[in-house]
Amino acid sequence: MSRISARELTHWEAYERQAGPVGTQYGNERLAEIRDLLMELIWVTGAAHAGKDNPIPEEYVKEKFPKPSELYEWQLRREKNFAAQNSKFDDEI
Repeated sequence: MSRISARELTHWEAYERQAGPVGTQYGNERLAEIRDLLMELIWVTGAAHAGKDNPIPEEYVKEKFPKPSELYEWQLRREKNFAAQNSKFDDEI
């Protein structure tokens, strides 16, 4: 870290926000796609056996696992949703 200037570190942080972490991007994207396909398979299997009583809600399947390049925006969305849910809960108290 002592060899990297603050300016260069800022550039790398911006790059990682755009493209995801350096190094393991391809493998991480494939794992995210495998997870999404498994969720769809589980949902379809549940729908075939349980019909309308499928225990896995369709919204859960539609939410895709973020790719490395999407992590920053995904985290911001999660924080926003969490804050909205907590403010709704605080209003009820």
